[in-house]
Amino acid sequence: MAYNISDTVFDTALNYLKNNCTKVVVLSADPAGSYANANTDNGTGSGIKIAEVTVTSTDFTVADGATDGRKVTVSAQNDVPVGANGDATHVAWLDVSNTAVLFVTQLTTNRTGLTTSDTLDVPAHFAALRDAVVAS
Repeated sequence: MAYNISDTVFDTALNYLKNNCTKVVVLSADPAGSYANANTDNGTGSGIKIAEVTVTSTDFTVADGATDGRKVTVSAQNDVPVGANGDATHVAWLDVSNTAVLFVTQLTTNRTGLTTSDTLDVPAHFAALRDAVVAS
C-alpha cells in the first residue's frame, strides 16, 4: 500500500511560514510558545531574546526535504547585533503582525557569554515536513 501527501499540501504550510515570518530571534531558551518571552530582551522579566534580525519572504526557499517531504529554509543571517547579554541556545521565527511564534529550533552549537558588544552569525536552517508513514 502506498502512502503519500501531496507537495501542494506541504507547500501550503511552508509558504505560510515563508510569507508570515518577519523576524528571526536568537534566544537563551525555548520560548515554549510564548511570543512575549521570545520578543523581549533576555533578563527583562521572562524575556529570553539575545538578538534579532528582520527577514522577508525573499530570505526563505521552499524545496524538497533532505530525506523526503518538503522543507523551507531561511538563509544565513550574518553579523547580527547582540541586543541583550546571555547564552544563545535556540532560534525562533516570529510573525510580528500576529504576535505568534511560528517555529523554534535549537542551535547546533550554543554561543555562551554573549554581550551587547558582540555580533553573531545565524546559520541557514530549515523547518521540514516529512512524507506520510504507516499509521499504527
